[in-house]
Formats: sequence, structure tokens, C-alpha cells
Amino acid sequence: MKSVLISTKRSKSKSRSVSKNQKRREKSRDKARKEEKKHEYNKNKHRKRSYSGSSSSRTEKKYKEKKLLSNKRKKSRSRELREITEEKEVKKVEELKPNKVEKENKTEENVVKKTTTTNNFNDAVNSRAGGVYIPPFKLAMMYEQIRERNDKNSVDYQKMMWEMLRKSINGIINKVNLSNIQNVIYELFNENLLRGKGLLTRAIIKAQMASPNFTHVYASLISVLNTKLPDIARLVVERYVIQFQRAYKRNNKIVCMAASKMIAHLINQQVVHEILALEILTLFLESPTEDSVEMACDFMTECGQVLSEIYPPGKFTK
Repeated sequence: MKSVLISTKRSKSKSRSVSKNQKRREKSRDKARKEEKKHEYNKNKHRKRSYSGSSSSRTEKKYKEKKLLSNKRKKSRSRELREITEEKEVKKVEELKPNKVEKENKTEENVVKKTTTTNNFNDAVNSRAGGVYIPPFKLAMMYEQIRERNDKNSVDYQKMMWEMLRKSINGIINKVNLSNIQNVIYELFNENLLRGKGLLTRAIIKAQMASPNFTHVYASLISVLNTKLPDIARLVVERYVIQFQRAYKRNNKIVCMAASKMIAHLINQQVVHEILALEILTLFLESPTEDSVEMACDFMTECGQVLSEIYPPGKFTK
């Protein structure tokens, strides 16, 4: 037992001595590290001081150059500001002075502008196709200038009203359909048709030539116009007859077919007398050709039923 106790005491003393030696070694290592760090720090400080001392001349030069540039820029800006202020003062003085020459020039320019606007408007209205194209904002400006004068008897005002009437009639006739024909008729009667009957007939003929499938619609519209304004319907019929005659003489099959189709639908609406249909048929079949027979067949398909009802077979036979 004594030997065991002695061995344990010795092992404890040995462990204590080992731990003390380790602590001392660690402390000495920490001191050495701290000294090394201090030494490096001092070295770096010395280097920075030496570098700053050697490059002081360079930094001074750069600083001076920057100052010179900034001064030059300030001087140039101050000059520019002075020039701008001087120009503004000169302009103010010139505006305050009454210049008769400038006033006269302004009046001349206004007169020239007015004449140019009237000339442009005349160019736009005079020709059949509409003349030179004028953008809508320019046309609005011209209309405003003409309205400002308040001279309803002037030529320009009358031309403006004519142009507006033409556009409104063309717009109404271009949108005619089976569904909206009632509303379109009301819109048409709101316009000045007695003044623009030539415009209306031209618009109907142009629209029917462009789309012959809608001839029955245009024929019904003419029949309604015939009840209230028979002069317009008469004018339409006369123009269609003249167009048919010209196309037949020139051998223009397309125009001749379109005109004969319209006349046939007018006969169906009982706007035109039936004798005109019989005269057209006799003209087609006097000297028959392939085209004339074809046109006669198309004409009879359009208005043959009405003719058979009005003139049944065997009416004029003995």
C-alpha cells in the first residue's frame, strides 16, 4: 500500500511540473510573437515616412496642376456667363425700341400667310380629284381662319361649305347597308340635298361602280329619295342612261353591265318606266353578239320577273 501511494504522489508531482513548463513555454512564445509584431509595425511606419518624404515633390506638382486647371475653368465659365448676360441685355434693349420696319415686315408676312392658305385651299377644292393633299391639321387651320373673318358671302367660305357637304355626303353613302339604310336616309335628309344633288348623284354612281353587288341597296335609297325629292332621282336616271350609252359605244363591257344592272333595279323599284327596259333589250338584240346576248341575259335575270308581271305574255297579241 505504501508503494502504491508513493507512486501516485510522484505521478501527480510530475504532471504539475509538466503543466508549469508548458505554461512558461507558451508565455515565452507569446512574448516573442508580440515583439515580432512590434518590430514589423515599426518597419512599416518607417517605410511610409520615407515614401512620403520622397514623393512629396510629385504630389505638390499634381496639386498645383489641378489648381491651375480649376482656375482656368472658372475663368472660362465667368466669361461665358458675361457674354450670355450681355446678349440678353442687348435683346431687351432691341425689344424696347419701337421698330417700324419690323412691324411692317410682320404685317407683310401675315398677308403672305393668308394668301398662301387661301391658295392651298383653292388648289385642294378646285380640281375634281381633290387637288393637292393637305394634312387634316392644316385644313382645320384654314377653316378657322375663314370662320374668323365671318364673311359668309366670300368665295372661300362658300368653297369651304361645299367641301364639307361633299365629304359628309360621300361618308354617308359609303356606309349604306341593308341593316342601316333607315338611319342613313335620315342622315341624308339632314344635309342640304338641293344644293348638293350633283354631289349625291356622283357619289351614288361611284359607289355602285365600285361595288355592283350593292346595287339593290342604292336603288332602294334612290326610290326613297324619289318620294320626297323627285328631281334628284331624275338626275340620277339621266346620268345612268348617258353613262350606259357612252359605255355601249366604246364597247366598255364592265361599265355597261354595271349601268344596265342599276337601271334594272330602278325598274324593279318602279322609279323608271318599263319602256326603257324594252328599249335596252332591243338595242342588245338588234345585232346580236356573244357579249350583247350575255348582257341581255343578265339584264333579264335582274328585272325579268317585274316585266313579266307588268307585260304578261299574249297581252299585245290579237
